[in-house]
Amino acid sequence: AAIEGIRVIIPDGGFSFLVDLNPLASRLGEAGIIYSNDLAPALIQHPYHIATVAGEAMMAAYAEFYLKIAATDYDARSALEAYRRAPPGGDEGEAAFFARFGSRMIRGKEMFEEWITDLKDGRVHVQREL
Repeated sequence: AAIEGIRVIIPDGGFSFLVDLNPLASRLGEAGIIYSNDLAPALIQHPYHIATVAGEAMMAAYAEFYLKIAATDYDARSALEAYRRAPPGGDEGEAAFFARFGSRMIRGKEMFEEWITDLKDGRVHVQREL
């Protein structure tokens, strides 16, 4: 499901995606997120605990707000074994399979949605160290 106000770029391969937060630049600035490098510390803080690669670490311009999120928080061995035993069938089967083996990734998406909502509602504030 889409999150209003952001754009997600899904690569042709791999397990990560690029999130474009530039449409929310004014809200980010109000929250104290001035530079692209400010995104990762803002997302990892309590209660969100979202680890990302952001800013210059991913070659983003200093004043552009992109981050990279990898969908990797799951037990791959158990998921693969279960898939080999009984591949899920249809949309409902795939959804149930993902809910069973990807629950932490689902929770991460929910926390990201909460962070975006909190940002829009003015509840995200980043403290800058002097």
